[in-house]
Amino acid sequence: MICRPAGPLPFRIHRTMTTFDLLQTVIAQTLNIEAAAITPASSSDDFPAQWDSMGQVNLIMAIEESFGVFIEPEDFGGLKSVAAILELLGRQSGGGH
Repeated sequence: MICRPAGPLPFRIHRTMTTFDLLQTVIAQTLNIEAAAITPASSSDDFPAQWDSMGQVNLIMAIEESFGVFIEPEDFGGLKSVAAILELLGRQSGGGH
């Protein structure tokens, strides 16, 4: 599945970007983490200095803007891993990732 962001992004998107590719870029740029270190199995536990509570809020806002989605506040706490975020994005788009 290829996602197109709703608004302008600080990076260039290539037509072949998958949902994971875009999410990886959003996480890397939002939390200042090397993109190559972010895998589908990554979680906040892997980057405790960057993916703390403030990082989580910034990441949620970046995901909403980049993917054109709205994330319910009650879902914030469950989005502490790449897999959980991909699952939520898949549900919101009506498909898989």
